[in-house]
Amino acid sequence: LNPSANQGKCNVSWEYDKEYLSVKQDNFGAVITGLKAGSTYIKAKCNGIVATCLISVISNGDDVEKNPYIYSNYSVVELKPNDTTTINASLYGGSVADMEMFEWSIADSEIATISYSRNNCVIQALKPGSTQITCSHPNSEYDYTFVLFVYTDLLNETYITTNYNVFTINKNETSGIYGNMNSLT
Repeated sequence: LNPSANQGKCNVSWEYDKEYLSVKQDNFGAVITGLKAGSTYIKAKCNGIVATCLISVISNGDDVEKNPYIYSNYSVVELKPNDTTTINASLYGGSVADMEMFEWSIADSEIATISYSRNNCVIQALKPGSTQITCSHPNSEYDYTFVLFVYTDLLNETYITTNYNVFTINKNETSGIYGNMNSLT
């Protein structure tokens, strides 16, 4: 669950097929064990946000060559406006030549723009919001999706303060205390 500051603060509900998977879950994540060969999914829901992971339980490693899939070390990308980062994906069970065939797309190009080549994608954040980036490959049955959050730095937000961080007030003094606070910024 990201941002990591929200981990443990959200009640995550999990949905999966118990015929194919054994799952030990909590509000931080899940440990998944395959029980039976086949294709299935696990779905996590929290505060109206849903994330689904497609799972292929295979009986031996030979099945991967017949059904390659996209994977990445990234699932959620967090940026501030005008920041850039590069993400990448790979094709498990693919060849070096397969790297040329990745396609990338973004759901909302007002939040960020993407530029890609091969299995790499450069993201340029534009304005606060969230969107989805999708990586696809003609040899993979399923696309791989990334969640992109663009957020503002809270320290740059407008707020009211005084010129002083500490006030000393003498409750016995009869003159007004507001004379020392005449300058708000």
